[in-house]
Amino acid sequence: MNKIREEFEKWVLDQGFECKDPTLTVDGVQNADGAPIYSYNVVQSAWKAWRASRDVLSFDVESLPSASYSDDGVIYRSHVEQMIEFAGVKCK
Repeated sequence: MNKIREEFEKWVLDQGFECKDPTLTVDGVQNADGAPIYSYNVVQSAWKAWRASRDVLSFDVESLPSASYSDDGVIYRSHVEQMIEFAGVKCK
């Protein structure tokens, strides 16, 4: 089981969903990416939202504009923030 799914299932159990076993999956049934499908619709819907929220935070570093470095090879914070925001992630 991958880390994202482990974190999700821990969260599900902590929430006290009104299901006998909220982490129960349908035997042998998988979605398009090969992941098991949860038996309860509310848990499966929560999983889709959980996964989508984490997928948003991933981006291809190679697609970012190149950064400016100081003479000693240090990248400036403002440039890092600009690159992250270019990828669609908001910096605070």
